[in-house]
Amino acid sequence: MSRPATSAFQALDRATSRHLLHRPPVHPPRTPLASRRPHPAPTPANPTSTGFTRHGKPRPFSIHRPYSTAAGSVQSEAHDAHNRQPKHDHEHEESPWEQNLRPSTKACWKCDASIPYLSVHCERDDCGVIQRAPEEEANYFEVLEAGLDKDGSTPTFDLDLKTLRNKFLRVQQRVHPDSYSQKSEREHTYAETQSSFVNKAYHTLRNPLARAQYMLQLRGEHVGEAESLEDPELLMEVLEAREELEEAGGEEEVDKLKRKND
Repeated sequence: MSRPATSAFQALDRATSRHLLHRPPVHPPRTPLASRRPHPAPTPANPTSTGFTRHGKPRPFSIHRPYSTAAGSVQSEAHDAHNRQPKHDHEHEESPWEQNLRPSTKACWKCDASIPYLSVHCERDDCGVIQRAPEEEANYFEVLEAGLDKDGSTPTFDLDLKTLRNKFLRVQQRVHPDSYSQKSEREHTYAETQSSFVNKAYHTLRNPLARAQYMLQLRGEHVGEAESLEDPELLMEVLEAREELEEAGGEEEVDKLKRKND
């Protein structure tokens, strides 16, 4: 190769070297701050710190425990996401009749046997004593086993008065105080309270107006003397309207009910 050509190549090589030496350095693109993962802090040396048990063993990881990072204390994203879930009122909505819920069994006061909560007598053959009247825990429909819905726990306004009277007489015969005149004082007292409770239940349920007012009380709608309603059909319309309103699934159904009752 001739000298002029060689000199030209040497000049090009020197120019390229100077360009590479003086050009600004090329850095990789920076990761956005929001997308960076925080680096966990170094393992604490003290075995009694929050990351270890007092025996020096690491605690099991839980997504609900906050963990420490260089950026500070960070709550688990899964836990935060759960807390941000919208709370729906209907998730724990209670039935209007649930205020009367109670245990299904109780202990006999004499032999301590487990018996159904509404049992009038102990069901053990070698005991059989009368029980205390469930005046506060049971409603009149349950005591007389009348006017209950198919599920056996929801009172209904319509009931057969003849069936109601037959059940009343059957229960009253079992708890009449005269049958306990020779029993202990405690048993005689329980018979008196049972008899009084059953009488009150029967006289309330056989009267349509008293029955409707009692159903309102069971639902927490206490009607005072000044605002008492004397039309049982009107009371039942109020009950039915409240039930439909509580069961409405959205604003459209609520609007329909409003137009229906206007």
